[in-house]
Amino acid sequence: MRCRAVQERLVAWRDGELAPGEAVRVEEHVAGCVDCRVLDEHLLAATPEPFLDIPPISAEAEARLARMLDETTVDAPALMWQPEVDWRRLAPHALWAAAVLLCLGWGLTKHYEAQALQAQLDAAPAPAETVLGEGDFRPASWAPSETQAEPGE
Repeated sequence: MRCRAVQERLVAWRDGELAPGEAVRVEEHVAGCVDCRVLDEHLLAATPEPFLDIPPISAEAEARLARMLDETTVDAPALMWQPEVDWRRLAPHALWAAAVLLCLGWGLTKHYEAQALQAQLDAAPAPAETVLGEGDFRPASWAPSETQAEPGE
């Protein structure tokens, strides 16, 4: 193991929180590395010893506690394995999902309408082209460039 990895695990190693294989690797590294051993010694010096000042319990209190535990029955609720649903957290997601579904439905509807219109256009006969002859063309009755008069005068 590298020094940095060991140094990150020193406290967990001293507290017995590492997996057995990992604890052996840390211990071997600390035994062979002067820098890590010095850091471990400094950590041990700075860490206070845990204290467990548990007052002794009387025989009467222990018997009373045992009776209370025997009398107490814990029944598991019927719906114990069903998770509770927090609707406040679920509501925004449900609203987004509904909005997406509505948009998809609207888009599909418009797509099918466009397909139907295109099918109607494809089935309709092509209009005959109308070409105006020279005699059929008539100029506009009012041209602003030719006169200064306003329309309708």
